[in-house]
Amino acid sequence: MADFTKKESTKKEFTKKEISDYIKKNIKKGYSLETIKDVLAERRIPKRLINEAVEEISIPKARPSLEMPSMKAMLVTVAILVIIVSIVLAITMIPEKVTDCGSDKLCFFEKANACKHATLKIDELGTTYQFETKDCVLTKSIPKISPDEPAEIRDLLEGKSMTCVYKKNNFDSDLINSILVGIDPCQGELKDAIYILAIAQYQVAIKELSEQAEQLETLLNATL
Repeated sequence: MADFTKKESTKKEFTKKEISDYIKKNIKKGYSLETIKDVLAERRIPKRLINEAVEEISIPKARPSLEMPSMKAMLVTVAILVIIVSIVLAITMIPEKVTDCGSDKLCFFEKANACKHATLKIDELGTTYQFETKDCVLTKSIPKISPDEPAEIRDLLEGKSMTCVYKKNNFDSDLINSILVGIDPCQGELKDAIYILAIAQYQVAIKELSEQAEQLETLLNATL
């Protein structure tokens, strides 16, 4: 910036146009406006005159690029998105591993309470009970009834199943420890059959109690 020397600045008063030309020239050379203004001030150019010259100059401002991305860049972006979506879908579609708890009720209870996929099989005196839990839904079935049981009971219960919905961390252990207890929220043929059996057993018990009461009354009358 050697256009205006200190010696020159003391000899004459520069015009606004000269100052404007000076600013434009040095801006083109790459100097910042603030640097140019500082140099002019050092040359004892009045600040008012500098500001007026700056106002007359149209200083170009950097504009954000509005260029469209290239086709290659777009294709790469699309390919990356497709890969990401494919990976996410693959992960979500991987089937959950089934835990075979065998006859371990504690193992099955822990998995069922956490709504994990697990199975349980229990054999008691020739009768087989099967349980499967997944996503907080229990399926309970009796594929086989002991041949020692009456034919009526085998026909009523064998091959039947029911499903029971429960909340996570609130699994009722009675569903695997009892035939009747805890099945109120369940649905299916097995539930209906168990209730029929329970009512029949209740009626038999009432009849037996009634007969025993009659026998006791007869015995008491005979002793009087």
